[in-house]
Amino acid sequence: MDSKAIYDKLGEIFPTLKPLLEAGKKKKRPTAKEKRQVPLRAPEPPKDAKPDLTEFYVKFPPKFQESGPYRLSELKTLARDGLITGETHIRTEKTSWMYARNIKGLVAEGTEEE
Repeated sequence: MDSKAIYDKLGEIFPTLKPLLEAGKKKKRPTAKEKRQVPLRAPEPPKDAKPDLTEFYVKFPPKFQESGPYRLSELKTLARDGLITGETHIRTEKTSWMYARNIKGLVAEGTEEE
């Protein structure tokens, strides 16, 4: 008895298995070209995109010890989570300490502690 006859017989005996058995028969193996749907290299960033290379250092309360370096995207995440407020001290390699509220787009208006 060949496999087709076995599948047909099982489908007759167990009607609930019939859709599963038919799906298994129609399944074909993907070719090498079909398997490789993922590009071999990461896509190139836009030519006008500038990398975020600035490193920031933060003084977190209560001990106000310097922590870092952080990228701007990481600072925005910390600000969103409430760990950085407008009164938090932040600096870069080239600047002195400043308040986080002085960095454009980091702390939303009205979220600073007063």
